[in-house]
Amino acid sequence: MLQARSETMETLLLLTTAQLKQTQSKQAPLEARIQLLEALVAASKVSSNTAAPAGLTGALDICKTHGFHYEPHPLLTLSTATPSMQVTLEGRPPTLTLSQIGSMPLTDIAKLYSEYVDELRACLLKLNRQNDPDTIQRLNRLSAELGSLMVCVAFSNPDTFRCMQSSRLDGDVQQMTLPDNLYSALLVPLKFSANQIDDLLWIRRLFHCKLGQLARERRAVVHQMTQSQMDLVHPSEKLSGLTDWAERLKQNGMEEYRTFLQFAVALLQGVYTAKQVAIGAVYVYPSAHKALKMLEVLREAHNEPSVQQLMEATALSDAKHSANWQHVVSYARIITPQNVHQHIPFTSYLMSQR
Repeated sequence: MLQARSETMETLLLLTTAQLKQTQSKQAPLEARIQLLEALVAASKVSSNTAAPAGLTGALDICKTHGFHYEPHPLLTLSTATPSMQVTLEGRPPTLTLSQIGSMPLTDIAKLYSEYVDELRACLLKLNRQNDPDTIQRLNRLSAELGSLMVCVAFSNPDTFRCMQSSRLDGDVQQMTLPDNLYSALLVPLKFSANQIDDLLWIRRLFHCKLGQLARERRAVVHQMTQSQMDLVHPSEKLSGLTDWAERLKQNGMEEYRTFLQFAVALLQGVYTAKQVAIGAVYVYPSAHKALKMLEVLREAHNEPSVQQLMEATALSDAKHSANWQHVVSYARIITPQNVHQHIPFTSYLMSQR
């Protein structure tokens, strides 16, 4: 009998895990996208001259039953009542909708990404010869659009976004191995200031502590599932419990993905300048710039705690780790079309909230 129970428990665990993986690999439920867009799309680098209505709290309001509903926002172009990003590349349509980006195969996304890198490279070469205001403005715009593209891909097609992190993007979309010293060498042209390094390392600490909190929540749910299988209860009660645990695991997985996107926005659209975004994209091409790899180089150079140490940090409660991460979410919301091209000090912002 114990063996039968064990097998039943393993089967239920496998089913729950499969459901979680399936949920993570697809677009998040519309209800969860409200939070994603408030923290991420509102921080995307799409330029516009339209003023934001007073009291506007989010770029989009995504409704579970009615699909996309929008409100005007300075960081979004609205085309045919559908959220979209502006595109200023020659030969490309002036806008791409979120649904269009979400349906594009990796090869098409890679081609679009490569076109941005080519133009950014040309801007950097011009600026190397002469500090031309028109070229600076163009570089700022292209960096903004590239950032918006990555946010849109991550939001609308997580599978493609994941593949971009490990694939060549120069037309030959295959897995690639990066040189060991690529990101340590990239530190030289990026020329991070001391304040930027402090900001990057602060966000890194808060990010991995937040992931540790979410990992502990998952382990607690799995432990409850395991313990429940040893209890003699009616099958209907077990079904109710498993349904609840599957939902909690699903929500946990979505929060982890949302946390990663918030982390990327805070770093690449808040701490990095537009020129540093361009340098990073051009230098590591044909791969995509990976902020986590850059942070690990900085960690080693500044004797910071390892990922494992931060994820296992229990000196603070999980509630405090969660509250600390909300400072990063709030920080992402202060990015505007006016300051998006420059370094927005995170440490100063963090101190002002305490």
